[in-house]
Amino acid sequence: MARQQAAQRPSGVGRNGRRESAPLLFEPELAVRAIVFHLVDEGIAAQVSDDSIRASVVRLRRTSVRPTVEQSVWSEMTNPQRLEWLMEKTQTASRLINGEVSILEPATDK
Repeated sequence: MARQQAAQRPSGVGRNGRRESAPLLFEPELAVRAIVFHLVDEGIAAQVSDDSIRASVVRLRRTSVRPTVEQSVWSEMTNPQRLEWLMEKTQTASRLINGEVSILEPATDK
């Protein structure tokens, strides 16, 4: 259930009273929350630094990063693929310190 709530679903009703399939929109706060969720859920980190979470949200707001993905594409992804997609689209990297705490930081070009 928490995984399904990780993305905002903009509302929209079609002609037949059915919900249209709108893209999932990840505002900065939601994108970072989703990254944190997947890092912990996948066992990559036990926790994520609060300071790096705040700094990542500020960076994404400042650069106006708001990734979107079609619901059908998102639903076909595995959780590791979702994490990879989120990290790529937000240009975010994680670094593990002390064996359990992850630090989020801007990704560097390789």
